Amino acid sequence: NPILDFQYCADPTAIEYKGRLYVYGTNDHQQYEEGVSNTYEKIKTLVMMSTDDMVNWTYHGEINVGKIAPWIMNSWAPSICSREEDDGLTHFYMYFSNNGVGTGVITATSPLGPWTSPLKKALVSPGVKSSTGDTLTKCPNPFDPGVVIDENGDGWLSFGAGKASDGTTEFPGS
Repeated sequence: NPILDFQYCADPTAIEYKGRLYVYGTNDHQQYEEGVSNTYEKIKTLVMMSTDDMVNWTYHGEINVGKIAPWIMNSWAPSICSREEDDGLTHFYMYFSNNGVGTGVITATSPLGPWTSPLKKALVSPGVKSSTGDTLTKCPNPFDPGVVIDENGDGWLSFGAGKASDGTTEFPGS
């Protein structure tokens, strides 16, 4: 019983909200529909679906990240978290690879959107300073994010890094 039998979808992420599981993934179908090889350089949408019994799935369509965040190159490999904020609403934070050159974020107050781009630019990209003032220049490819909020309410974001200019295959240095 595939979740989707009519669309390619890769790199899934999921979140439970009010007894329903919401799954999001890279829209690998986009270039297939255009009749070209899937080389990922044109993917700017994510797909979303949900279930409350892990058998019957509802397809909710695409999140057009390219329209929401026109600054992006691509949107791949999403990762999602949520938390109740000071306004009393549950906020959803969807992190995604912006090609291999950064990590972006879109937000919503419903797992189905509408989504917005709060920063109007990448959250993480090479050369950007972290909250501690460290420069991320040793991270040439901040991609494929993973996000979690721990039991203390602290958010953590990890991402791929690639090999730093002074790195080696055994010790990438990033």
